[in-house]
Amino acid sequence: MNEITGMADNTVIDGRYRIVRRIADGGMATVYQAVDNRLNRTVALKIMHAQLAQGPHAEEYIQRFQREAQSAASVSNSHIVPVYDTGTFQNRSYLVMELIDGVTLRQKIQENGTFSIGWSLEILSQVLDGLAAAHAHQVIHRDIKPENIMISRQGIVKITDFGLAKATSQETLSSTGMLLGTASYLAPETIENNYSSPQSDLYAVGIMGWEMIMGTVPFVSSNPVTVVFKHVHDDVPPLDKVNPSVPRQFSSFIAHLTERDPAHRPANGQEALTALKDMRASLTADEINLRIRPSDYQSRITKPVKQTSKQTDGFSSMGARSHSPEAAANYSVPQSLSDPTAIVHVKKTISADRIAATSQVTAEKTEKRRSASKKKRFSGRLRISGALVLVLALAALILWWFLSGPGSYYTLPLSQDATCTNNAESSSQTCSIVGSKFSDYRTILNDSGIPYTVAYQYSDTVAKGKIISGTPHTVGDHISKRHGTVHLVVSRGVHMITIPADIINPHSKNGKNPIKTLKSLGFDSISHNLSDDQYSATVPKGGLIYINPSAGKRISHNTRIRLILSLGPKPVAMPDIVGEEWAKAKAMLAEARLKVTVVQVYSSTVKKGVVIKASLKAGAQIHWNDTVTVTLSKGPETLTVPDVVGMDVDKAKSLLKSKGFTVKEKNTLGLGTTVIDQSLKAGSRVKAADDNGNPPTIVLTVSLFSW
Repeated sequence: MNEITGMADNTVIDGRYRIVRRIADGGMATVYQAVDNRLNRTVALKIMHAQLAQGPHAEEYIQRFQREAQSAASVSNSHIVPVYDTGTFQNRSYLVMELIDGVTLRQKIQENGTFSIGWSLEILSQVLDGLAAAHAHQVIHRDIKPENIMISRQGIVKITDFGLAKATSQETLSSTGMLLGTASYLAPETIENNYSSPQSDLYAVGIMGWEMIMGTVPFVSSNPVTVVFKHVHDDVPPLDKVNPSVPRQFSSFIAHLTERDPAHRPANGQEALTALKDMRASLTADEINLRIRPSDYQSRITKPVKQTSKQTDGFSSMGARSHSPEAAANYSVPQSLSDPTAIVHVKKTISADRIAATSQVTAEKTEKRRSASKKKRFSGRLRISGALVLVLALAALILWWFLSGPGSYYTLPLSQDATCTNNAESSSQTCSIVGSKFSDYRTILNDSGIPYTVAYQYSDTVAKGKIISGTPHTVGDHISKRHGTVHLVVSRGVHMITIPADIINPHSKNGKNPIKTLKSLGFDSISHNLSDDQYSATVPKGGLIYINPSAGKRISHNTRIRLILSLGPKPVAMPDIVGEEWAKAKAMLAEARLKVTVVQVYSSTVKKGVVIKASLKAGAQIHWNDTVTVTLSKGPETLTVPDVVGMDVDKAKSLLKSKGFTVKEKNTLGLGTTVIDQSLKAGSRVKAADDNGNPPTIVLTVSLFSW
């Protein structure tokens, strides 16, 4: 024990957590293996160093502890280490967490050197799954690195140490501007602008992926300032450029995560996880099994641990126990517990071998006494023989008691609210713990020292917090003290589910297939009759027209939900509008719910305002909201007669021809060049063409003199 660690074995924290041993020391706290005396389970206990709790920056460190507890508690995910409890002991903050039976990713990298593409993807996918949940709850981790990634003996990857985490609304690293984090995994925007976002977490994940393949981080220097400078000013080298055998798809994925501009990275953990899954599906078996051996490129700070057997990088090697306390993980479920939600209580029993050994020693001592008494009188030998028989009989009785008798088993105790039935034939009573309040019965089991596990299920018939079933469940049944456990299933109450608010939007993920969405959420009373479905000009086929109860309501899973879905736009026949006045044609098109584009043209044969033609033939099969182009007559085109009197005849002819007129000339003397008269009155309007399509003719009178 020293000033930093400060807690001796068997110290009890807050009357509840008994320290078993120290696991590891960190820069801010010491992690212990402890036992929760109240729930009789093994936990990890993280206690702040005394010098920090009493130093000038104590408040900042305490806030970091509180952030870690709040951040981890706000996110429920199998790949994030949960925090069970928090408190203060001797003015030092502590956290109680799940105890992981495993190692850190850093230890695996030191042990293996490099990983295969497949195992790297497996680890990255679990990390991204945890970050996706954190980002969905607006939590940024801000310190993703191999030291904070735990791998259990079963190969489950979990993220720990949310001490630097903050909400996305508080993305700046600290009010003091102090740069927190590990240089090799800091994103450029964090270094330059003291700013973090979900994309900053993804940058660190990309660096870890790079490191697992190559065995080292991309930027290595003994000077952290140099590393920080490279992250800001240099691109992370593409893996397939460093080693051409790395699959291009994998290299591109890592490059996407480690873009210097956060706007070019995936938006969050879920988007990155989706990209990873898509990329993995494109890899061949040989590419997935590819593993890069450590090369001269790697300026490794920590060399891999040599193994006597063939080195592997799979989760089979992750199962090996470490021989040092530091190799144990920070936080995790006991290995004997297959259900991660279960709670196990174990009480030590007397070993039969120990009893037998005790009996043997007693017998040997008695034999010595009997041998020594051969010189005594015959009556003395009889007394010794009798004593030996008595001791052996007592030993046999003890063995029977603890191996087969009442000492070998627990008896399932009676609950205060047990359900009992009378047996008329035997005049006895049978009681069951089914239906009992679990919180009360748990206390009885703890007081009795009986080990048990708990699983939680929804129930429509058993109230929340009461026992649905038990193995065993009959009061008085026996549970072996050597291997026995009581298995309980406790009710969560009726399963309540919220109808997604966006289910009414046919373009949203939930709205594209409403029935599938509701079933996937757990609703099991969905009422939908095809005969009730309706055509809609605005809602695409399969979209939601009506739902009751309404979207956003939280209801029980078996509440009847009535749906009316869209059949899409209704099929209609194109109306015959050619030759119809526009007002009538417009009404016919509106009745068919068609979109209309109108083109107006001059016509010398069709009256103004009458439909000349349509882009769709009458009777054609179309649907609501289809578009039809209608050509509408503007009537005959007319020309305005210009005034050319007094103009030079050539200029007058040129002007009139440009306006669409045919020009004829009448010269009174044969020598004139000035227009003195025109056959069509200036300013009047004439048809642009006659029924035969000929343009109008104008006759100009030309004279030598103007009148």
